[in-house]
Amino acid sequence: MKKANKFAVGSGCYVCRCCGRKTRDVGGDGSSIGLCEQCYEVGGIENQIADGNYDGPGELALLQAEIAQLNEFVRSKGGKV
Repeated sequence: MKKANKFAVGSGCYVCRCCGRKTRDVGGDGSSIGLCEQCYEVGGIENQIADGNYDGPGELALLQAEIAQLNEFVRSKGGKV
């Protein structure tokens, strides 16, 4: 029977520099700098907000809600935001 695990042999885990939870390299840019996928996304959204790359308060609220949702996911998996 074929294994259900889709991670490559030897890929191993690393600890996210931001939230501290164990994660694996899933092919995104975050792994190269030691971040889990969610923390990498939060950083990108925070940079977008800091740079003013949004259209008005409505889009800002949506971006902040997305950050909150990602942070909640990290907490639910044992990370510390």
